[in-house]
Amino acid sequence: LEKETVAAKKRKDPEELWRVMFHNSEYMPERVAGVLTKVFPISRRAAFDICVQARSTGTVVVTVTNKKQAEKYCGALLRRGLTATIEPHVM
Repeated sequence: LEKETVAAKKRKDPEELWRVMFHNSEYMPERVAGVLTKVFPISRRAAFDICVQARSTGTVVVTVTNKKQAEKYCGALLRRGLTATIEPHVM
């Protein structure tokens, strides 16, 4: 009975959100923008803007999503040689 209660509570609680953080890269912005468009559903222009912002601030929030998807995005960036992390999204 206790397991059912915990499972029911999990379904009712809103899913915790996570931020996918992209960190500045020494690679050419055109290459990085190309990788970002392959990993995220964003335009080439948006990807290039993320690169420019990362250059000036060091880190950029690319998206906010559930933990499982955030981990997938982060892993995809890491596999392609870029630096990324995830962190809980605090509202």
